[in-house]
Amino acid sequence: MDPFTMFKLGTTIFSFLSGSSAKKKEAKHNREVAYFNAKQLDIDADRIRNKSKQDDNDLRTQYAGVKSSQRATLAARGVFVDSGTAADIQSDTDMMMELSSYRIRQSSEEQASALNQQAQFNRTTGEAVYSSQQSQATGMLLQGAGTVAADWYRYKNEG
Repeated sequence: MDPFTMFKLGTTIFSFLSGSSAKKKEAKHNREVAYFNAKQLDIDADRIRNKSKQDDNDLRTQYAGVKSSQRATLAARGVFVDSGTAADIQSDTDMMMELSSYRIRQSSEEQASALNQQAQFNRTTGEAVYSSQQSQATGMLLQGAGTVAADWYRYKNEG
């Protein structure tokens, strides 16, 4: 085989090897981006959950103040606060607080869960893209090997 033919085969091999290498790097990068984005979504979900706890604590503090004001007002009017209508008012206040607290926690959990699901979707998609691009890189190598083998055979038989 002449030097030009050897050079041509060498450049073909190099071309397929570099293309495959680039595809593998792209696959790795895309997977890393997907995992980074997923991590950010998980962090946002944790922030929402933590804010929910703080909001719940603030709500409970606010309702404790309302309940104390109710008790003080009723007691100042000479009403016995531990039974009857006065106790019912306080019980209703407690129930309203629990319902409001539940709404805060439930809404926050729904938002956080949606972010966690999106994060998991990003990780799964990142893995799928990675696998696909790795397969493409392997396909490029096989195609290159086939091309080189065919050219080698052709050049060998020609001269």
